Amino acid sequence: GKEGLKEVYNDTLKYSGILMGFASEHVVSVLGKEWTEEYLKKRVKRGINARIIMPQTEIIEKDYFLRDREQLRSSKLVDPKKYPFSIEVNIYGYSKIALMSSREETAVIIESSEIYNTMKLIFELLWDNLSEIRIEDRKTYIA
Repeated sequence: GKEGLKEVYNDTLKYSGILMGFASEHVVSVLGKEWTEEYLKKRVKRGINARIIMPQTEIIEKDYFLRDREQLRSSKLVDPKKYPFSIEVNIYGYSKIALMSSREETAVIIESSEIYNTMKLIFELLWDNLSEIRIEDRKTYIA
C-alpha cells in the first residue's frame, strides 16, 4: 500500500552516494505532491545526488527537470510514447534495488551486490547513450 511505498522511498534516504534510477510521474498522483516534495527536500538536505532517466512529460519537465539543480539531480529524458515507464526503479546503497509500482501500490527492495552491480551497469549503459539536454533545448529533445 501507500505506507509501504513511502517506507521504500524513505529507505533510499539512509545511504550516501548517488541514487540512480528510472522515474515515473505516477508516484505523485498516488502519494501526493506534498509528500513527494517533502521526500525531495529530505534527499537534498542529506546531500544525496541523483541521476534519473524519466519520460519527457509536461509534469516531469515543469515540476522536476527544470528544478534539477536545486534538487541535486541530473536528468535525461526519453520519449514517453516510446518508453512509457510506469514503475520506478532506484539503484542505491551499494547493494539495493527498489522496484516501486505506484499504480498497484506495491514495492520491493532487493539487497544483492550482484543484482545491484548488473542494474547499475544497465543504467550506466543507457545513461551513456542518451544525449545531454540543456534546459533551453528541452522542447525540441526526444531520445
